[in-house]
Amino acid sequence: AYSNSNYQILAELVARQNRTTFPNHMQVSFFAPLGMRRTWVDAPLEQRPGTARAYVPASAEGEWREAPRLS
Repeated sequence: AYSNSNYQILAELVARQNRTTFPNHMQVSFFAPLGMRRTWVDAPLEQRPGTARAYVPASAEGEWREAPRLS
């Protein structure tokens, strides 16, 4: 089944295997060699204003905390 989470996990695995960030790996290994000068992976390290944040359960009492970023 389709899941955005699967793509996040895949990006994290690629980044760890290649010891770099996923956006950098894609740029160096795919986009630049193929001459794709206007293609990039948008993976900001900082939360952009006006965007949603992910939350995960923090306790059995129903408390929530912000989810950690994968990279």
